[in-house]
Amino acid sequence: MATSNIVTLKNGNCVTNHLSTPKVIVGHSSSLSSSISILVKDENNSTHIEAKYDPQSKEQSSQIPLVEVDYSKLEHFEFKQPPECPIFRPNEEEFALGPIEYISRIREKAEPFGICKIIPPKSFKVPFAIDQSIFHFTPRIQRINDLEAFSRLRLNFADRLSKFWHYQGIKLRVPTIEKKYLDVYQFHNIVKAEGGFEICMRERKWGKIAVQMGYSRHNSTALKLYYEKVLFPYDVFLSGATINHHIEPLTPIKAKNDCDGSVIKIEQDLDSNETKIEPNSDDKIKLKSDENGDKLSEEDDFEFDYPPKDRYCSNCSLNNQSYSLLTCRQCRHSFHKTCLIPPFNDVPRGDWHCHSCLSKILEKSPKTYTSEFGFVQSPKTYTLEKFGQMADEFKSSYFKCPTSNVSLSDLEKEFWRIVSTPFENVVCVEYGADLYTNDYGSGFPTQKNSSSLSDNKIKEYINSPWNLNNLPTLSDSVFEHINTNINGMIIPWMYVGMCFSAFCWHNEDHWTYSINYLHWGEPKSWYGVPGDKAEIFEDSMRNLAPELFSQQPDLLHHLVTTCNPNLLIDQGVPIYRVDQKAGEFVVTFPRSYHAGFNQGFNFAEAVNFATADWLPIGRLSISHYSMFHRYPVFSHDELICKMADGCKDLSKRLALATLDDFKDMVKQEFRLRQKIFALGIVETEYFSFESLKDDERQCDYCKTTCFLSAIKCHCKDNNIRLVCINHCHNLCRKCSLDKFILLYRYRMDELKIMEVNLLKFCNESKWL
Repeated sequence: MATSNIVTLKNGNCVTNHLSTPKVIVGHSSSLSSSISILVKDENNSTHIEAKYDPQSKEQSSQIPLVEVDYSKLEHFEFKQPPECPIFRPNEEEFALGPIEYISRIREKAEPFGICKIIPPKSFKVPFAIDQSIFHFTPRIQRINDLEAFSRLRLNFADRLSKFWHYQGIKLRVPTIEKKYLDVYQFHNIVKAEGGFEICMRERKWGKIAVQMGYSRHNSTALKLYYEKVLFPYDVFLSGATINHHIEPLTPIKAKNDCDGSVIKIEQDLDSNETKIEPNSDDKIKLKSDENGDKLSEEDDFEFDYPPKDRYCSNCSLNNQSYSLLTCRQCRHSFHKTCLIPPFNDVPRGDWHCHSCLSKILEKSPKTYTSEFGFVQSPKTYTLEKFGQMADEFKSSYFKCPTSNVSLSDLEKEFWRIVSTPFENVVCVEYGADLYTNDYGSGFPTQKNSSSLSDNKIKEYINSPWNLNNLPTLSDSVFEHINTNINGMIIPWMYVGMCFSAFCWHNEDHWTYSINYLHWGEPKSWYGVPGDKAEIFEDSMRNLAPELFSQQPDLLHHLVTTCNPNLLIDQGVPIYRVDQKAGEFVVTFPRSYHAGFNQGFNFAEAVNFATADWLPIGRLSISHYSMFHRYPVFSHDELICKMADGCKDLSKRLALATLDDFKDMVKQEFRLRQKIFALGIVETEYFSFESLKDDERQCDYCKTTCFLSAIKCHCKDNNIRLVCINHCHNLCRKCSLDKFILLYRYRMDELKIMEVNLLKFCNESKWL
């Protein structure tokens, strides 16, 4: 994790050409703690850093496991920048219109890109209002390697494979071939796509597979042996087979001498987390499992908990060859090595578990990189000065040059290289995200913080519509009609970034607009997807990482998953980018998915807002949330009813949009009530939903916030539970529907009167 106490590397000045760069060796084994070890070595094999980081541990070292950039890898990694989004430069007159009006004027040009950048006139220079002497914050820790969806699949597969062998008494290490880390997840999937291990053996497909993996054909033996020794037993375990009578190893012990003039040896070491597949003069294939790397022979002593005469093989019921019996650490059943599928060649030194027990253990074991994945808070609190010192030192040490010498494109390319190669090196950074302005103060001048500022024009900025504290509740904004302060939507959040700190793919709550202002510091790089292409984006993400979404369908709601834009573009997703510099605004449009990262130390502030054109999209978001059982931030129906009831305060544009949405709401409510009356629910009762807190009036099934109506049951077991009309069948399993009660906020005739009054106002009003 990042702090001001950074491990630094002294390797000279910044170089961007071919270098004699350090080799980064990353061992990743999640078998118990998902720990990651980092060794940085130069060409003389001398170690500069040794650090460990455990994402599950709450007591971490205060140092970043820092790894210098390897420019040779950066040169070979390909990243194609997406096209740029529109950039607008309003003049003084246009800027004076305010954000709501100005954005409505550029919307037609900007919305098809999902995001846009607005560069204010030079006269707009917001004084930074944070009192830095008292500003302290606790950032969150981000492991950049874990953010990418496809990378997380690879890490999760390696994690499960590692645990499988750990409970077999063996620890695995990340394998390397041709000085590149073997992507075991991709390897496993390619073999599966080619028909499986047996077919690949029979049809000799290993050369073809080597090429698909990016290796030369003469390394096909290495791949074949690794699959047989490490992955094939895992396949057998997943298939449910556990015992065997007469199966011999598919590959002879003697291997053909066809890789770089020698034979491949698979080595196993309990003290390290790195597996190497490399040439060796010894022509025997060995899967080693003791602490010193020495192969156990059949003559070696092996201690058992029971005398040999008392142990029988649970498969063949014989007690012969007792020296080859393995006893399960969990259930204490014993098996001959040759009675297992596939057979064991050696007796493991560690604790061994039979497949039946292993299956139960792995079923209960959490999947580190799937549904439980998330960011953890740093144990350290920073001032802006200390965080800036740490951030600048990290960036200059990583790139071996002053921070200003690193180009935006080089840093962008390196960010996506790290994200896309989870086994190559580990980069941990910190991000001061979601800092609530009510707690920390705002970067914009306000009545509360203006006393610390001496600028004569301070009042102008306090009242400016471009001040994010004012923007959400401007006269033509929908949120002007929400009474409660909603963190992040009506009340701005602040963000303190450092190099590589990132925000993952997401769209805003209720699919609203967002606007971000970069107060100062290094740029923030953005990527956006047009809102009308959101479903294409979601389908592409599911296609790229189906396992993640099958376990957590609402994964994109959690803001912990990113994806290389190039992969998404290949899937047909239109993506646009922009670099936001200090003093510039970035706007994201309704339902637009967006993501990005920080180029270095900076300070930004953001808030949501909603205009008239958002209303129908906001209603769609509620239906979408209901499908995923996601809690909404507020009741859309309640907002619309309040606007309709107070229509005299609405602008023409907002009143007409409210009328259209109100009509849709009334039609839907009438249809739903007719449906439940047809089911036999006849008892009704008036209920003031707004008198309850939001979490007390949510549908017990889909979690939507009820306002127009809800269903409750007479019985004691369920008399405090509510469900929306759509989910009346999920309310009570004991009672019949005629025992249910319809709670309503308005009768249908009252809703119709509100609609008529709103229509009359729209027709008769004379707006300026």
